[in-house]
Amino acid sequence: MAWARSSFGDLNAVSIPKRNTQYYRNSTNQGSTVWNRNQQGTSTGKTQPYGVNPRGDNNASYSWQAPIQHQKYNTSYPGQGPIQHQKNNNALYPRPQQGPTQEKKNNNSSYPRQERTQQHKTNTWQTPDKNSVSKLETLMAGYTANVIGVVIAKDSPRSIFSKKNAGSERFLVNFTLRDSVTAFVNVTCWGSENYIKDLCAGFCIGDIVKLGNVQVQSKTSDGSDEKFRAATPVGFHLTLSENHSSLALYDGLDLGAYAALQHLPTKPNCDYYTLEDVLVNGQGLNAEHINLLAVVRKIGPARDIVTKTGKKTSRCEIVLMDESCPSFPFVLWGGELVDFSQTWAPLTTVLFIADVRVNYDDFRSGMLATADSKTIITVNPDTMDAKCLFQFAQTQTSLLAADETGSSEQADPPVDQIQDVLVVEQIANSDGLISYGQLYGVITKCDLDADNVDQFYWRRWFDFFKISTL
Repeated sequence: MAWARSSFGDLNAVSIPKRNTQYYRNSTNQGSTVWNRNQQGTSTGKTQPYGVNPRGDNNASYSWQAPIQHQKYNTSYPGQGPIQHQKNNNALYPRPQQGPTQEKKNNNSSYPRQERTQQHKTNTWQTPDKNSVSKLETLMAGYTANVIGVVIAKDSPRSIFSKKNAGSERFLVNFTLRDSVTAFVNVTCWGSENYIKDLCAGFCIGDIVKLGNVQVQSKTSDGSDEKFRAATPVGFHLTLSENHSSLALYDGLDLGAYAALQHLPTKPNCDYYTLEDVLVNGQGLNAEHINLLAVVRKIGPARDIVTKTGKKTSRCEIVLMDESCPSFPFVLWGGELVDFSQTWAPLTTVLFIADVRVNYDDFRSGMLATADSKTIITVNPDTMDAKCLFQFAQTQTSLLAADETGSSEQADPPVDQIQDVLVVEQIANSDGLISYGQLYGVITKCDLDADNVDQFYWRRWFDFFKISTL
């Protein structure tokens, strides 16, 4: 029998085969003393430094090797490097003392044992605090969050037919929220008719709002999610429900930081068409969405219109201008945009209009810009081109005076205030001096298939005479 130190630090008796076997003996003074014996009885290994056979066996030849010092938690074997033992609480070797600030390495954790235990008790995987506010750049689909931002675009409320409940309607409103220079997102609010109306009346474009417990949902992969909504740089949109979410005006101390975001364009500063470029391209840009940078020259009155489907809406026509073009029509639809336009000032307000739809208008024989659900209007953008355009507009005060005094561009009076009744002979002999009146007559000829419809005689009256059909 021979004695060897096991991996647990105690002395155990082990059986040693007679051939091809290494013998181990523990030595308290010299570490591990090792004897090797070959099967032929000849000595192997290093030469014996002392010339003494430790066991006194003359029938076999032995050689004694120099002792190999133990390392902590390791056992050294001849011809092999140190082998790391597994940790065992019953080991005879004492554990190194841990200092008050020393961190214990365990399972790739960088926390001390006490702190890691406390963190485990608090459950790090629980949902975030309900009062915490998240940035749009950090959100992920499938979670709920609280978000603060400035409203940079807003549609009028509308209704759609429910797919689940046939014959019933669902009411919603869409708007776009921005909380940083690079992040803005579309938000959809769902609820009853009264809830959506009250919600829309509580905020408008340019207000800073806080959304509570809104759901983060991924965009569709086919791009249909932004077919009728503004294009956003994030891969999700937010959903606000009547029963689980909230929306309120924000009054925190950082209002100025959010308010400055409404003056930053959502597209690159140099990515826009001049008005002359639009006129030159003409029908080549028909039904396209482009970006424009222009200054407001004139703001038309808001008009209430009933659509073919019986829905009431508002319409307002704005006249734009820049250094290349003195007049370009821009039409706004919906109460939100129309009300927003009434805060602009001629020759003072500069607009960066992202994703505005341009069409060729047959009646005007020219191009026309129209704001739709994809359009985002940035008022007085904080760019160098916008500042240069503002300085140019300040030198065109003569245009503003002409717009105020020009009869051809003057706002039409209400129909019920037109009291003069005229006859055709008076109109023919007026030489354009008559502007408004009532005419009672019978249409005797109307060739709808004629090629020269644009040259009809009645078209020459249009600039100075308005016909009211009773």
